[in-house]
Amino acid sequence: MKINDSMELEPWIAEGYELVDNLTWKITLKDGVCFSNGKPCDAEAVKKCLEDLVAVHERAAGDLKIASMEAELEELRKFKADTETAAMEKARKSEIAEVFAKFEDLVGVEAFENLKTDCDADCMKFELDALEEKCYAIRGRRGVQTKMNFSQKTPKLPIETPENNKTDQPYGGLFEEYGFSAKE
Repeated sequence: MKINDSMELEPWIAEGYELVDNLTWKITLKDGVCFSNGKPCDAEAVKKCLEDLVAVHERAAGDLKIASMEAELEELRKFKADTETAAMEKARKSEIAEVFAKFEDLVGVEAFENLKTDCDADCMKFELDALEEKCYAIRGRRGVQTKMNFSQKTPKLPIETPENNKTDQPYGGLFEEYGFSAKE
């Protein structure tokens, strides 16, 4: 925070402040602010800076009248880590659901249901490839066949027989049409 020309506090390296009670101020620092040497200007750094200032300058100690300071950096780091972990777990659960959807023919098979329960309990336990391999192994042990959607299609070539072609020519004169002799 800094004092502007109107003698009011305004954000500088802090994005805000709050008067918690008559003796306590809570200052929220901006993310990504660094000192001129490139080191991060976080709660720990500000606390250390103010402690050093008060320790070496009598006037600062008298003007600031700081009884104690706390840096809540660890709390914020933990919150950030928990938030990131929750987002990763949500994405992972979605990927796992896609894998299990490929094996809907195994629903009700005990080993498959146990695997799903394990993944629900700890979604980071398996790599996706390993999970898929386990599902294929369960399918193989149970003798469950995959559903194949192959249709027997015979390619049909349109053969146009010129009117002057004789019907006794092989393949309706197709060889001659493309420059081949049926007798070669």
